Amino acid sequence: MKNILIFGAYIENKGAQSMIFTVVDEMKKKDPKANIIVVVNQEVPLEIRKDYNFEFLYLPMKNKLEIAAREFFLISKLMRGKADRGITNEFIKILSNTKAIIDISGFALSSKFSRNNTINFIAQISIAKNSALPIYLFPQSFGPFNYRKLERPFVNYLIKKYMSYPKAIFVREKDGLDQLEVFDLPKLYKSVDTVFHHRGDYNINNIFSDNNKIRKNFIIKENAVGIVPNIKTIGSKNYEDLHKLYEKIIDHLSKSEMNVYLLKHSVEDLELLESLYAKFEKDENVSLLSEEYNSIELQHIIKKFNFIIASRYHSIVHAYKVGTPAIVLGWAVKYKELLDMFDQSEYQFDVDNVNHEKFMRKIHKMNNNYIEERNKIKEVEKNILTHNIFDLMEDEIFEK
Repeated sequence: MKNILIFGAYIENKGAQSMIFTVVDEMKKKDPKANIIVVVNQEVPLEIRKDYNFEFLYLPMKNKLEIAAREFFLISKLMRGKADRGITNEFIKILSNTKAIIDISGFALSSKFSRNNTINFIAQISIAKNSALPIYLFPQSFGPFNYRKLERPFVNYLIKKYMSYPKAIFVREKDGLDQLEVFDLPKLYKSVDTVFHHRGDYNINNIFSDNNKIRKNFIIKENAVGIVPNIKTIGSKNYEDLHKLYEKIIDHLSKSEMNVYLLKHSVEDLELLESLYAKFEKDENVSLLSEEYNSIELQHIIKKFNFIIASRYHSIVHAYKVGTPAIVLGWAVKYKELLDMFDQSEYQFDVDNVNHEKFMRKIHKMNNNYIEERNKIKEVEKNILTHNIFDLMEDEIFEK
């Protein structure tokens, strides 16, 4: 039984979790004998690990760099601390019985984040290359590549050297394709998000150790709207401004006799949601769904809303997957291209420049037209795949 490794995954963020579930389920359908291991940068507690029918492997960045090519080994020596040799040896042993690596980072190779993000991402490709293993970069955003002047030559060298190795690089946005073209890389494919590539219902047994893990019968009142904020937008807009905007949205919806549900799509958003709910906890039209739901359950919940108001990218993907319209407070090009694809661009707002009156008018319009928008989204979703990323993977890595 050979291993398939998944890099770039985070189980607590529901967007990343949904990509894990999609990859695990589709790979298990193609190769039931595969042993799937999710490689993580942070340790996953036993109480979480025991819920799943796949494995987790903790591999800190320093260990990763020491296993990668010489350029990365030298970088590892500049990092503080000492790599745990036991972790390194375990990973080397796993690599020797691995047949493929899949990266589902979502958005890592970019100067928007720290230099370590870029180094970590490329080191993973280096590990695959050194081990002569096929690696597939599943749909994600790339760029920009405006690194600081002193580090730019070295980073560009790493990108050119290692980004030519993957069997396929699936690029989520046209902007990302344009950014990567300067490196003249082979095997670039424009592709929608990984979650859209999932076919049919999830086979729960492929994902969970307990097949009763999924709840579907959630009680959501009629005439309901879900609000899915993103604490990361505070980096673009200060906390007070963002909080006031959401307060105004919730107040407007409640006074319009709509049932408002505050929904957590990532654990880091809980504090913001609780703070918002504290302003409205006596309002019977406002509810906080603070319970821990997995990404499949969240999709079932989102399906029950008339529409959502969202800033989490994958909450919008989940919504479109089940035909639920969204008004979007975005902060990156990935939001614009996603809404353009579904002919929903009029409902996209830049979180840094929101005209409150216009936003309220869009809520009114969406409330009147959500059935029409739902039908439009469903029609696009039916025809969205020009290829399936799992079908483009080489057949020889799957056991017959």
